[in-house]
Amino acid sequence: MEALASVRSGDPRAEPALRRLAQTLQARFGRDDAAAVANYYLQLTPAERREGLALEARFDELRAGVQTVEASGLNSTAALEVHLLALLAEARRAADLSPAARTAALLARIEVRDVERSWPGAAGRTELVRRAEEHAELALRWYGLAGQRTPQLEALWVRARLALACGQPLDAETVFRDLASLAEQVGRPRWRERALLGLVGVAREQGAPFAAAAALDELATFRRPSHCWALTRELAAQRLSEDRPRRALELLESFPPSGLDPEIELLEADGEWRALQAAALLRAGDHERAAAVLEEARRVSRRGHDGVLELTHASLLLDRGDHVQALATLERMEASATSTDLSRVEALVLRGRALLAAGQTAEAIPLLQRAFDEARDRDAARRRVDERTPRDSSAIGEWLGLSTVETLARALAGVSRPLDAAATIEAAHATCSTEESRARLLQLAATQPLGVVTWVVGADRSLVIHVRPDGTAQASEIPRGRQAILRAAGRLREALLFTRRASDAAPTELCAEIAGEVMPASLLRALEQWRSGPRGAEVPGVALLPHGALEQMPFEALPAGPGEGPMGLSLALSIVDCLREPTSLPPPLDGPAARWIALGAPTDTDLPDLPGARRELRDLDRLHPRLEAVDGADFDSEQLLLALAGDRAVHVATHVARAGGGASITPLRLVTSTGGSVSAASIAAAAPRLPLLVLATCDSASGRAMDGLSTRGLAQVALDAGTRAVVVTGWSLSDRHGRAASLTFHASLRAGANAPEALRRARCALVAIGAPPAEWAALRYLGTP
Repeated sequence: MEALASVRSGDPRAEPALRRLAQTLQARFGRDDAAAVANYYLQLTPAERREGLALEARFDELRAGVQTVEASGLNSTAALEVHLLALLAEARRAADLSPAARTAALLARIEVRDVERSWPGAAGRTELVRRAEEHAELALRWYGLAGQRTPQLEALWVRARLALACGQPLDAETVFRDLASLAEQVGRPRWRERALLGLVGVAREQGAPFAAAAALDELATFRRPSHCWALTRELAAQRLSEDRPRRALELLESFPPSGLDPEIELLEADGEWRALQAAALLRAGDHERAAAVLEEARRVSRRGHDGVLELTHASLLLDRGDHVQALATLERMEASATSTDLSRVEALVLRGRALLAAGQTAEAIPLLQRAFDEARDRDAARRRVDERTPRDSSAIGEWLGLSTVETLARALAGVSRPLDAAATIEAAHATCSTEESRARLLQLAATQPLGVVTWVVGADRSLVIHVRPDGTAQASEIPRGRQAILRAAGRLREALLFTRRASDAAPTELCAEIAGEVMPASLLRALEQWRSGPRGAEVPGVALLPHGALEQMPFEALPAGPGEGPMGLSLALSIVDCLREPTSLPPPLDGPAARWIALGAPTDTDLPDLPGARRELRDLDRLHPRLEAVDGADFDSEQLLLALAGDRAVHVATHVARAGGGASITPLRLVTSTGGSVSAASIAAAAPRLPLLVLATCDSASGRAMDGLSTRGLAQVALDAGTRAVVVTGWSLSDRHGRAASLTFHASLRAGANAPEALRRARCALVAIGAPPAEWAALRYLGTP
């Protein structure tokens, strides 16, 4: 810097030293921008350098004036802006572009602040936005011409803030990513922190929790909660969204904001800290401590009626039964000019809940419906703008919250509209309107002898609805919320996995207990009626639509009723991840006439060989006259992708391995020969529209659980692309039992059984040869029957 200052002041003797230092910085630290800056100034004449230095001195005086005004709490820098504009007009004609770039960047920063403070429709706002955009772009261009990269950080930050202020979150996300990348390259961790927190904010506003978590994970690689209040704040918010208030409290109490973090204003951060504590205490049911902490947060917060504080206060009032005051607080907040889309929707939801608590269900439903529609519209807008980017969640699931869907569905069921409640639940998980969801639901129920069952899981309780084949429906509440159902599913999966020997007893008592909680009694009655009727000897089919925590439930092992065997053995069971438009899917597989391609048994991989898979493929080749088998060295990534892009049914017998680390929405891949693999992204690009895909691999049903969307795994990637159904495994199977199941499944298809019934027969065949529940209960038909 000293050498550069000497060169700019006109000292020709400093030029060789500047060149040497720039080369050293480039060689030792990879800072190629040092050489670019040095070359830029060395190309100027001494007079041009001195002129630039004089212009920068004037700029420094004006910047100091702006800082003084801002520190004093005054809002207007209008007089200084006039002088900055005059300086810009003069500086842009100079050979040295650095003063002009710095002036344009400061003007853009002032202007974007004014944009953020103005109403969207305020007079003059459009012109203010245009000037801020122009000055930010000029700053970036001139810095680039001058070889300066580090000063571009502030201009990029301004562009991102401007995009947010103008309601362009996807543009803001792009700029924040550019900012994070540049900050990492030039070694500016503070700017990288700001960029990553910007990405967290955009992701949360868009209802994309995985993207927010990925940005937080990156931030945690170079910042610690004890030194970064923003990291603590966002991690606590994440734990609250996951319904883990005690974990959030533990984090908040361990890492309060402190003077170790130079990025924060301590008093404001203290208000945020207390507000989050109050929200966590409230969610944990500790109302007295929540009220005390909330009162202190409101006292120390400089922002007065902060949206988070007001929402938390309204929630506290509601939990205490004071719905009148809660409604008054929420109505004031909804009318506030400072409320965001997200806080406005949260206020609508709380108002709806307050009215429900007051017994005013008819008045509550329209408010809850408005909140639901706003979230759905947000999802639709996001898909239109960013169709090629995989969704990691939905605004309905994370932005609105599935507890709200449960509340709305429960309210509809409470006024004798259970079918509307079911349609609402399914519309929350599919890219369609409630009306379309209703039509798809009725169409699916009509094809299943026992109809359709759908669930929505809330924070504290859940709802199950049985839609019969004739279109009538019945709803019932489940007195268990998300965490309780997750624990129950985990207990059952663990119990099943312990039954690895034929002599091991199935966990029948646990299965019966869980079935009594989550399965509707009307389904059991429908099964009794079916069996007492003229077609009682046949095996009836049913479609289950579990969402959220229930996706992990091994329904195949649950009893079909008191004294009945497991559903996976007694019923032609289909698990439907979401309702898709039937006409957009291939027709159901015609088993006797189906054409198949079976691939697998890769060689030359870093995983164990699969001799059982090789025998399985050869057996299938003998079983199916219209099957093509590809195994060993011939089973490469190209062959697999060609098969997935075709129109034949596909059977794959290989390993599923992890891939992509924490940065991938679906971090899984199918292993192929010679060290190859096919990722979820590659499968999506192949856009498989298959009548049936069999993933005869261990744990092929695994993936990331996303509220508002089905589990993000390889199966869902294929289903989203247009494949009708996928046969998956919930955990690993032995080679012997996996091969036996595949052969029985394909033989049943050849004999004319539909795919859900063929898979039921495969489970029964495993029981017949002494396989324990851990083997047959892992098999699942996932998709549209």
